[in-house]
Amino acid sequence: MSTITTSAPPKGGARVAVQKFGTFLSGMIMPNIPALIAWGIFTMFFISAGFTPNADLSSIVGPMIHYLLPILIAYTGGHMVYGVRGAVVASIATFGAIAGSDVLIAQFNATQPEDNQLGQIHMFIGAMIMAPLAAYSMKWLDGLWENKVKAGLEMLVNMFSAGIWAFVMAIVGFYPIAALVNGVMSILSNAVNWLVANNLLPLTSIIIEPAKVFFLNNAINHGVLTPLGLARRRRRVREPVDPVPVGGQPGPGVGLLLAFTFFGISAEGVGSGCGVHPFRGWYPRCTSPTR
Repeated sequence: MSTITTSAPPKGGARVAVQKFGTFLSGMIMPNIPALIAWGIFTMFFISAGFTPNADLSSIVGPMIHYLLPILIAYTGGHMVYGVRGAVVASIATFGAIAGSDVLIAQFNATQPEDNQLGQIHMFIGAMIMAPLAAYSMKWLDGLWENKVKAGLEMLVNMFSAGIWAFVMAIVGFYPIAALVNGVMSILSNAVNWLVANNLLPLTSIIIEPAKVFFLNNAINHGVLTPLGLARRRRRVREPVDPVPVGGQPGPGVGLLLAFTFFGISAEGVGSGCGVHPFRGWYPRCTSPTR
């Protein structure tokens, strides 16, 4: 008598790995949305073009978006990886990236005429890079001498190791990460300018909508589109790249959902025998190994 065994479908894979990565990036962004809203309220009321202009209160706007928000993102990401210890190191490392970006832009502007000056680049992407890098490396370093420090010296070792490593990571952020992010933002800015000039801005949905499946839309929205939109607003461009209508526009997503509802996966399944009705759940599941 023989038995037939069926192997279970592999769990995970590239799709799940990308989804976990996207979830991690969203986890850095989402808790700090209130800070972004607070910054938006300050901007709406107190800048020169706001409802109630106030030169004193408007001085909060620039430092808040340039320093506070990226550091909050870095702190959140570092805390997700390695608690408060990772959060502190990640914040310091991100501050190095912010300062490095400012230095690079100042050096460039010194060689350019007044009408071709670059504005600040807000290090949202830099924070999303530096936070896990700094926190994971700090966690790895702590593991090297775990249970090897003499009693009574734990606090001294912990404080100095975190401080020294934060210094090292700030240098890393200041040079290679700042240059990398500035280069990436320059390329993306040129691409967005081309899309705007050719009235092709809706094509960004080709990138953003699939990214929602992998939970990467928050990283794209607030890490890329928001800084680009702020830069264009600062230059007083007539067609700002506003991340809300671009990244949060429900139209393309509704179209995809309607397409799946009426023409896509049915209750009987497609091809492999695994299927699910769109009104009964969104993830494929099988009732039997084979059909």
